[in-house]
Amino acid sequence: YDGLFITHTRGVSLEIEQKSETQPSFELVVVDGAHHVYQNEKSCEKIAAFVKDSTGLMLLSDLSQTEEQTHTTRFPDNLQAVELHEVVRSSRRIVAGAMAFQMSTEQKNVKSHHGSQGPPLKSFVFELPDENQKWTSYAEHVLQALEHISKSFPGLCLHNRVMIVCPDDAFVKNFKPELQKKVNDKMD
Repeated sequence: YDGLFITHTRGVSLEIEQKSETQPSFELVVVDGAHHVYQNEKSCEKIAAFVKDSTGLMLLSDLSQTEEQTHTTRFPDNLQAVELHEVVRSSRRIVAGAMAFQMSTEQKNVKSHHGSQGPPLKSFVFELPDENQKWTSYAEHVLQALEHISKSFPGLCLHNRVMIVCPDDAFVKNFKPELQKKVNDKMD
């Protein structure tokens, strides 16, 4: 955190500029990922500087995503807790699958808003043949997953609908050229 930033869209690009004004006033301050933010005292202080008596404060948090099993996160006093039980953008299968990754042991009564069962989740699990073939193997399996999506949903444009999540920049640096090569080979 180095100050306030303003985001603008230009076409399909997101541009970010640093705002020079250091202490603007806000009617509402929303903190996303508060379960992480409020574990750091300096972050708490920076947020507190923007919250005046007349400022609303909304913390978006999911304690099941905290790394600490004890959930020692201390939020500001005098906030009203609201517990959400409906997931709007996911099918029932995705909601059920996500529950396995929650750190909380108590069973939550979370449901899908639209109630759609959704298609079965498809996993692509594979073993690396050897370290020398790591990036080729990853690229082949990701391409298989993309082909599976295309066959399962014929005619669906995947542009801006699929995201490939990688663990870090070093992974992307090695993986991306190999995936591009595989895609180019497939297109020829």
